[in-house]
Amino acid sequence: MFGAIYLQKVLGIPLGRLGAVFSASHMAQFGAVLASPVVFRWAGMAKGVAGIQICTALFLVLIAVSRNAPFAVCFYLLYFASQFMCGPGIYSLLMNRIPEEERSTASALQNLSGAICQAGTAALTGICIVAVGYKVVLLANAVIVSIASLLFLLLAPQEKSTASGAALSAKHNVWPASSASADSAYPEPSK
Repeated sequence: MFGAIYLQKVLGIPLGRLGAVFSASHMAQFGAVLASPVVFRWAGMAKGVAGIQICTALFLVLIAVSRNAPFAVCFYLLYFASQFMCGPGIYSLLMNRIPEEERSTASALQNLSGAICQAGTAALTGICIVAVGYKVVLLANAVIVSIASLLFLLLAPQEKSTASGAALSAKHNVWPASSASADSAYPEPSK
């Protein structure tokens, strides 16, 4: 929401072009979510999530310091993609720690708490932008994301290194590394 206002008011991108930027940001999000299992197989779940969050913080800094509209748009697209890329990993880590019979409740609570946090932070962000400006808010968000990433890395359970991406994939419910069916990563509930 505030990204569009920033791109228009601060960098002077015409309102008519922002629709294309938003469409591109959702395509970037789509691609990032599809690519996230590859990152998690390569880096591991906790390190992958933390690394993606650090990238999100980096792109926030680059948006804040960029005065060139095309570069800022590219950084915005990368920020938007990386912001959503860690979602599948966080969700898998959460669901793997919850008993199966409680997962639907945990999922609902996770979605509800996320929506409440987004509503609160949107209001706070608007107030802060008016008070101190976009650049300070973007840089402060980058610092907060970096601290949260490091805390996540310290607090999240670490998986053992595996020789095969398939083992990590099956363990964390990300897409299977082999050509096996997608159902193999999601075993049937035990009765």
